[in-house]
Order: sequence, then structure tokens, then C-alpha cells
Amino acid sequence: MVNDSTWNAGAESESFEGKSRSHKKRESTALQKKGEELVALGPGIWKILPLPMDLAAALVEFKGMKNHEAKRRQMQYIGRLMRETDEEAMQALLSALEGLQTTSRSERDRLHRLESLRDALLSSEASVRESALPEALAASPSLNQARLRHLIEAALADREKQRPPKHARELFRYLREGIE
Repeated sequence: MVNDSTWNAGAESESFEGKSRSHKKRESTALQKKGEELVALGPGIWKILPLPMDLAAALVEFKGMKNHEAKRRQMQYIGRLMRETDEEAMQALLSALEGLQTTSRSERDRLHRLESLRDALLSSEASVRESALPEALAASPSLNQARLRHLIEAALADREKQRPPKHARELFRYLREGIE
């Protein structure tokens, strides 16, 4: 007969060292997702990121693949390379990637605000247009009020005559350049 207290005491005296299998799997999946984000960025961005040579080569190879199964295996290989990269280099890469995403997110938000402002300036309601004009001028003192009014009138005329929105695009470019 086995003494239960002896068996339990032996189990408690062993201490668990290292990460659990689930934790390793979560880390592996997270790094593979970061690899997918890297692939989506494209070669132009890869040049500015601190990528290890083998990882950069694997990303370039991935871009040339057509077969779905080959791409899946290459993605797993990219994840493996990311796991095998030393922690310091990986942290540098991940922080650079995060910085890029933050920048692109803020730029996207800025463009959405500019689109909303342009839409308000081109609203069919005169009261909305008149309240949006001071907002645009307050956002950037460098905007020329006469130029802004001209672009608004031209864009409204384009819309009324059902012409392509050439002046609406020009208005957006003018706002984008003028408002930082």
C-alpha cells in the first residue's frame, strides 16, 4: 500500500521551472501573427525595420510564392525564425513595428478628420458649410480663405453639374497640405 502523504509531499517538493506548454503556444501564435503583419507591410517597409538577415530573406521568399500551402508553411517558418531570434533583437523589431503601426493609425485618423471636414465644407446645407469654414481656418492659419472658398464653390458646381469631383479632390489635397 502506498502512503498518500508521502506521494503528495514528493510532488510538492518539485518546483515547476519554465513556461507552460500553453504559454509557449500563445507566444508562438502571437509571433506568427506579427510575422503576418510584417508580410502585409511589404518590401518597402522591411528595409527600414531592424530585420535579421534570415528573416528578411524568408519574407522576400514568401512574397514570391503563389501556392497557398507553400505560403502557409513559409509563414510557419517565419514564425519559427522569429521565435529563434534573440530576445533583444526581437524586442527592437517589435517596438519598431509598433511604432510604425501607431504612426499609420494616427495618419489614418488624421485623414478621416480631413475627410469629415471636407464633407462638411461641401455639405448641401449652407449652414453646415458656413460653420465648417471657420473650423477649417482655425485648424490651420496658413489656409487662404479666398482659395478655400473658391475650391468649395468649384466642387459644389462640379457636383451640381454631375461632373467628376476634380475640385473636391483638390480641396482635400489643399486641406491635407495646410492642416498638420
